[in-house]
Amino acid sequence: ALTHHVPYIKNVIVYKPNQANFLRIYKGEINTDVLESGRYKILFLLKDNSYFITDDINVKPYGANYYKWNNFKVVHPDDFSQKLDSIIKSTPKIGHYSGEGGADLTEEIRLFFNTYIFDKNELKNTLRGRILSSVNNKPVAGIVVQVVGLDVKTISDAKGYFSFKTPEKGALKISARRYYDKVIDIVNGSAGDILLDPIDNNLKGVEIVGYNAVRKQNMTASATMSITSNELNYALQGKSSGLLLQEVVMVRGSSSVISNQKPLIIVDGLPFDGDISSLDKDLVKDITILKDASATAIYGARAANGVIIVKSKKGNLTTNLAGEVVSQQQTMRTNFNDEGFWQPKLITDENGVAKFTVKFPDDITKWKTRVMAMNGNKQTGYTEASIKSFKSLSANFVSPLFAIVGDSINVLGKLMNYTPLEETGIRKFLYNGKELRNSTVKFKNSLIDTLGIFVNSTDSLNFEYTLAQQNGYFDGERRKIPVFEAGVKETKGYFSALLKDTIINYAFDKNLGKITLRAEASVFPTLLDEMTKLRNYEYLCNEQLASKLKSLLLEKRVRKYLDQKFTHEKDITFILRKLQQNRKPQGTWGWWQNSEEQMWISLHVVEALLQAEKDGYIVDLNKALLQRYLVGKLTDDPTYNDIQVIKLLHLLDGKNYIKDWVLAFEEKEKKRDAGLSPTLLAAKQRETKASTFEVLEMMELKQMAGLKIDLSVLTKFKKQTMFGSIY
Repeated sequence: ALTHHVPYIKNVIVYKPNQANFLRIYKGEINTDVLESGRYKILFLLKDNSYFITDDINVKPYGANYYKWNNFKVVHPDDFSQKLDSIIKSTPKIGHYSGEGGADLTEEIRLFFNTYIFDKNELKNTLRGRILSSVNNKPVAGIVVQVVGLDVKTISDAKGYFSFKTPEKGALKISARRYYDKVIDIVNGSAGDILLDPIDNNLKGVEIVGYNAVRKQNMTASATMSITSNELNYALQGKSSGLLLQEVVMVRGSSSVISNQKPLIIVDGLPFDGDISSLDKDLVKDITILKDASATAIYGARAANGVIIVKSKKGNLTTNLAGEVVSQQQTMRTNFNDEGFWQPKLITDENGVAKFTVKFPDDITKWKTRVMAMNGNKQTGYTEASIKSFKSLSANFVSPLFAIVGDSINVLGKLMNYTPLEETGIRKFLYNGKELRNSTVKFKNSLIDTLGIFVNSTDSLNFEYTLAQQNGYFDGERRKIPVFEAGVKETKGYFSALLKDTIINYAFDKNLGKITLRAEASVFPTLLDEMTKLRNYEYLCNEQLASKLKSLLLEKRVRKYLDQKFTHEKDITFILRKLQQNRKPQGTWGWWQNSEEQMWISLHVVEALLQAEKDGYIVDLNKALLQRYLVGKLTDDPTYNDIQVIKLLHLLDGKNYIKDWVLAFEEKEKKRDAGLSPTLLAAKQRETKASTFEVLEMMELKQMAGLKIDLSVLTKFKKQTMFGSIY
């Protein structure tokens, strides 16, 4: 409570004097919150941006805390309060009370607030620790360790050790380009060994602009860089005049330098985060230095402290996850896809972090990443980011996604050079195995080859476009373009079963072209044709996989009967493996691997798997697990919608007693109808009239259960086949 009149309170800021990462900002009318016991301070921001700060208050547990201030010193509006007010107004979430207390605040807001408010005398705790790689348990040097919410940080030394002053409570953020960030609680004394997980060698994106190279013999003092000996050591010393080894990181002549940031080092076209001293100085061929606009224009904000471009004599050096210098893998890029990754079932750990490993397709492009999240209270969040793949020297192929027979298309081969240097290499262009280009070329920014191709068949078009250099560097793409017939295929015809001596007259439209007449003495050839169409159907949802499997098993029996060779064993093996991968933990299937379960699809799949097992194939089907799950579904609240469940239970075990389930369904329906008036009952019967399929399905279920059924209803549905059979 405030005993003196003051201008109305605009915002209330609660913080801990000994814990920099704790900060909550509320609207002025909020007067209650749930806080843990401990020391706090409160800043009241008033209407005119004046403010006052309370003395330490001690929040006690197990009840409501009340405080009274008789005297307080109001500070007139100053730069701090003006900026704080501006931040609160420009951040939508700030000032809106939430059930968890306060709004989600960014690290920038905490840093701003603590820069003015935090008392450095609270840095009483000396914290020590060591940073290790989780891959090989080796020390990691140059890792930034920072107090969350404060501009108080240190860097691990060559042996991975660090030591500095921290508050008594709070958190540390440990970060480096090559490793996932890690946040740990502050402890008193030693934090012990801290393991960092390395990030896959996914390259960061850059904005691309070409600039002239500066050869080492032409460098002047204006391109000089001062760097720490731990960062470049002897690898650069002596290779470029003007490179000095000092205790600071800077590029002379840069208009601005971001504190505690290193220059970006590019070795053979890729960002280099390893120990530069591990490079053999005798392997260094060229060194180019970019600064200011030339650096940021090519490599973005990451190059604000300048860029050192190192080109080795081998031309293919990089670092692995352990930070060791290795040769780049020189492989042909063949895996192209519009979808980079799909991770729909991630769960965060106790720190709110979810991690996964992904291998991106080979496309050199910008990937848009969308993240949707939900917590246990069904609160949702959404964010977008981008991940750019990058190679400074690449060979790229560009073409239409498909071609039509009779098309004339132009395909492009592009050599892209995002370094300031002129490059030389052997460029090859192959079409269906035939070499159309093979020569040595020089190019600075790009070189484009255009080829005209005439499509005269439905065979796929195969292209290879590659670049190779004498030092071993290689890049290239291999792509296939599918070819389709022109137009939409349409057939019109007749199918007739010839019983005994039969004469049939057909009338054909002359405008439709030639006529193909085919007569078979057996139904098997036609049946095999239909099986081929099903086998070649392009989609692989679980329903289609089960249909294909049933068809293949039947085809195998038919061909054995006809004394013909069956050539699709690999297809059966593939489908069995695919169905196993798509199965849900409870043993059911949906349309796709991550779709909701569908009982009719599960029944269809199990029928196919049991037939395969009967035919001698090894099938991974946990019948006991699936039976327990199905019985549990029926026990909950059996309805007529569970007919497929009953069928599936009966399929798994013919001895399964299903009569009680059917009787329970009918009894439940009778009780429901008994409570309806004649008018409502008639309306329900009109609106919920069962379809023919549902009527037949229920009759089949009763027959399976050994119950009496009325067959007279079938006469309404009776039809005949061309062979006279009833269906």
